[in-house]
Amino acid sequence: MLEKIFPYTAQRVEAVQAFWAVYMLERRLSLGLGIPFSIQDSYIDRSIYTIDLANPLLTSLLQWTRLAGKTWHALNNQIEKTYESRVDEINYLDYEITHWFDKLPEEYRLRDTASWTLHPPLYYHSVFFVRKTHLQNLIYRPILQLPVTAGQHEPTLLKAIEISRDTVRTLYRLNEQTPLIRTHPMFFQQLLLTAFGNLLLAVVGTGPKIRNSTRTEFDMFLQLFQLLSSECAALRRTWQRLQGLRDLHTRLGHSDRSTHTPHRNASDAPFHATNSLSFDDIFPDVDLSSTLQSTTDSSDYTGVEAETQNPICVLEGFVDLEDLFDFPFLDIPS
Repeated sequence: MLEKIFPYTAQRVEAVQAFWAVYMLERRLSLGLGIPFSIQDSYIDRSIYTIDLANPLLTSLLQWTRLAGKTWHALNNQIEKTYESRVDEINYLDYEITHWFDKLPEEYRLRDTASWTLHPPLYYHSVFFVRKTHLQNLIYRPILQLPVTAGQHEPTLLKAIEISRDTVRTLYRLNEQTPLIRTHPMFFQQLLLTAFGNLLLAVVGTGPKIRNSTRTEFDMFLQLFQLLSSECAALRRTWQRLQGLRDLHTRLGHSDRSTHTPHRNASDAPFHATNSLSFDDIFPDVDLSSTLQSTTDSSDYTGVEAETQNPICVLEGFVDLEDLFDFPFLDIPS
């Protein structure tokens, strides 16, 4: 079919690249907004995958895009699943994502931070890291949203928290040693906010032990996002809403001391949240009504009550839709 429509090889390659661009953009849009995607993998002619592409990075990114589709299904089909089946699905998805990253050619992967002095990361190195950790942070979020069952799967909860912490640490060091984040702030902001959303869930949904272990990464995020907002006008509005989190640990510490019960089982302490915070407690400087208005004006979504119960939903609504997809085609420098 393609040969009839595009008789010349160069035309076919260009047409296929345009199709894959739409395919990847739709998956990323669906993943970011939670809306269904139209181009199902089963609809795609398998022969298209055999067409040689000029960009060697595209094959690996297409594999990631299929994983993004699986992640979307996992996140949006939770209603009839037991907690145990969710954990099993998350563990398998995490295995697939890690396996995809480990199979990448070594020259595509972001090296350990210890080697960055001799081998500074390039943009395409960071892109594959962003893709991997973005999916991992997303698939583990349901675990952090269910703190009452956290004790049943302690290793899974701790892994979810460690992934978000490692993400923030790596991005912070990447900004310290390279200009990549400062030159592509809108590309990195989605992962940064996703990881911080998980970190925030851990801070407000667990006990003092885990909360205190995240303090360094929590402060790293605030420092990094403040820097980015000073250099990128599109992120300035987001930073204005996040400034109220500067003293969140202090307020939670006061709450822990005021609600301390000496007879509580010490083994429950890492996972037990001694207090429940409202949206105003977490974001004291945010006008909730205006925030919800700005995030629901152009949609049919009516779950305002659900958003007021979950500050993470509102946090992710701070960034405008058109800013989510700063994703230029990648070329390996010669």
